[in-house]
Amino acid sequence: MEGIPILFIPGSAGSFRQVRSLASEAAKKQYSNPKNERFHFFTVNFNEEFTGFHGASILQQAEYLNGVVNYILPFYSKCGKNFLFFFFFFFREISH
Repeated sequence: MEGIPILFIPGSAGSFRQVRSLASEAAKKQYSNPKNERFHFFTVNFNEEFTGFHGASILQQAEYLNGVVNYILPFYSKCGKNFLFFFFFFFREISH
């Protein structure tokens, strides 16, 4: 495939659906100028887990994401090892 693969990774309690706004804006930019690079968005569904409070969950997700990247990259052999990651984390202040 030709284009740039982008992997959207939702943060703690985040939804994979959050990628839609990002992909929509990228599509608008692409269609406004056909010479722009094509972006192909991928995302993962971690079922909105609260990983911000559990380090073991983050490690499990990291191992899974490694497999995802290794699966996707062969489809983009023409672009080499280029891969964009978009992490979405929203931190809230916790007070008593």
